Amino acid sequence: MTIRPGSAVAAACLVLLSVLRFSEQAYGLAALFALLALIALAFGARTPRTTPSASAAPPPTEAVRAAAAHDRNHRTWRTIAVFGLAVSVVGAFTFPPMALVVAALAGYSVLRMRRSRRSAHLLEGTIS
Repeated sequence: MTIRPGSAVAAACLVLLSVLRFSEQAYGLAALFALLALIALAFGARTPRTTPSASAAPPPTEAVRAAAAHDRNHRTWRTIAVFGLAVSVVGAFTFPPMALVVAALAGYSVLRMRRSRRSAHLLEGTIS
């Protein structure tokens, strides 16, 4: 199992915030940021790809493969957007500058989510 680099960076930032809040004796917020770091790592975990066996179905065409990849990207960007918006709401009460940065990143992930969905729909139109 490996961790995506972006999730590792996000988790490291959340751990840093947790340590800062712990040093300020805000134990509840420190625990919250530590929990969010664990969630970021869980979202970033992926299993190694396995090669298909020889008796498997014939390989899909390139368009089908690309549509499936865009569909996976859509789900990933949606997860990042929801997680980012949740963190920005929490950050608005705890550390407002962080909330602005996270909200901007969540907005970018919403943009990427819409683009990947549009690309998947275009590719599905060419397949049918």
